[in-house]
Amino acid sequence: IHTNGYALQNVIAEPNDRSVGMYVKIEQQYTLIQDRFWFPVQLVSTFENELSSGGRMVGEGRSYMQNIQLRDDLNKKDFTAVTLYMDESAIGQSDSLWNVYRYHALDEKDLKTYQVIDSLGRTEHLDRKVQVMQAVSEGYIPMGVVSWDINRLMAFNSYEGFRLGAGLHTNQKLMKRLRCGGYVAYGFKDKSWKYGGDAKYFIRKVRDIWVSAAYENDVRETAGNQFALPAVGISTRALYPLFINRMDRYELMEMRFNGRWWGNLSGTIFLNHQRVRPFEGIYFLSALSTSNEGVVLRQRDFRLSESGIVLRYAPGEKFVRVGDRELSLGGRFPVFHLRYTKGWKNIFEGEFDYHRWDFMMEKSFYWTQLGELKTRLVAGTIGKGLPFSQYYNVRGAYNNGSIFAPDGFETMRTNEFVHSSFITVQLRHNFKDLLFSRPMFKPYLVLVHNMMYGKSIAQPQFNVVQQGAEKGYFESGIQLDNLIQSSFSAIGVGCYYRYGPYHLPEMKDNFSFKLTSTIVF
Repeated sequence: IHTNGYALQNVIAEPNDRSVGMYVKIEQQYTLIQDRFWFPVQLVSTFENELSSGGRMVGEGRSYMQNIQLRDDLNKKDFTAVTLYMDESAIGQSDSLWNVYRYHALDEKDLKTYQVIDSLGRTEHLDRKVQVMQAVSEGYIPMGVVSWDINRLMAFNSYEGFRLGAGLHTNQKLMKRLRCGGYVAYGFKDKSWKYGGDAKYFIRKVRDIWVSAAYENDVRETAGNQFALPAVGISTRALYPLFINRMDRYELMEMRFNGRWWGNLSGTIFLNHQRVRPFEGIYFLSALSTSNEGVVLRQRDFRLSESGIVLRYAPGEKFVRVGDRELSLGGRFPVFHLRYTKGWKNIFEGEFDYHRWDFMMEKSFYWTQLGELKTRLVAGTIGKGLPFSQYYNVRGAYNNGSIFAPDGFETMRTNEFVHSSFITVQLRHNFKDLLFSRPMFKPYLVLVHNMMYGKSIAQPQFNVVQQGAEKGYFESGIQLDNLIQSSFSAIGVGCYYRYGPYHLPEMKDNFSFKLTSTIVF
């Protein structure tokens, strides 16, 4: 403690007992800046860990603060949610650049350490493993000036069967601000090709401001309009499409404008035009589809012209910006998503006028002695007099012996419920290894509860009969995750039970038994 203002000048913290397996020591040094404030100028952290072989691994990190400027004219708008921005060219810099900024030159021991680590990396192929992990998490495999989209390589669902394809996009090595590419795919069950392309121009990356144009000629789930986050890389969010057996063919042309407009509020403005051919056998019957002779005409194909906005508000969330991607560091508060869609009639050949509102909220709670609770609420509503494809198909994922789908209902049959308005609540509590923890066996006990309410659509509009869960749908289950674990994933088992107003007559039909899959890195 310095006598000038009795300020902390040097802080050292370390365990009293160094005989423990892990030893951590931190040191902070402060200096008086402009005779006004004591400011941290050096941060040192040291850790030691006993190895199973009998040796000890020692690590040390040092941070030095230089060119300190004390300003009182800073404004909140000067800062964004991106707390760390990594320049795209940082990895390719030579040692001569880093030597300019090193506070201390590397000594012989430091150089030897780098040499040993590099040799171990080559022996264990660490660079290759890191590239695989990056490709799995980001969804792209960089190869020179282009990147392959691994999400386009292979997929499976009950409608297309096996879907094989390829997707290719340019990356920052070719053009700093412009990305363009496309994809092609073929479904072996529906025997049809799908393809598309897009271009994106980054206006200001630190605020994620970009504009894009896209074209797609593809298929999508019939009435699959629930608010859902896209699966990036290999993710458990990509498991629900395995259960889809109704799909519409569509042709889409769309423009988007995205940005983080204020604090942690980001938004995407979109404008699109679509031509849709619904799933076979589904027709739309409207008041205008009756001829003068009284014969009811069935309308199948239709056109849509839409505009709207998608908002995401994550108070307190921080990001790390690496290249084109932003990695979330999380936040203390829930993340809110809101999407408004306006359908325009007689504009760009649009045939229907409507308003759709969609909402989603996600929040995870962490307790040291209880584990993690994940909560998810999704709701949506749309007007009447629309084609069947514009309503909400609840994500039924029942199929004994299949894979657990995090965003679905495990005991609900596919296409069992369709609504014009709905709300779902999904709760998932993971006790982690608090209940079972052995060196080679650490299964996670997980409790699952899903419930849903929905408003039925007007049946006379369609030639298919569909029910709504207006009395409330309920299911609960228990999982044992991480029974079998590898370097990248883990497999477990789950059992789920359906109860309440839509309980099925046969008891065995209300149970669902599944495998669970977890990405562990």
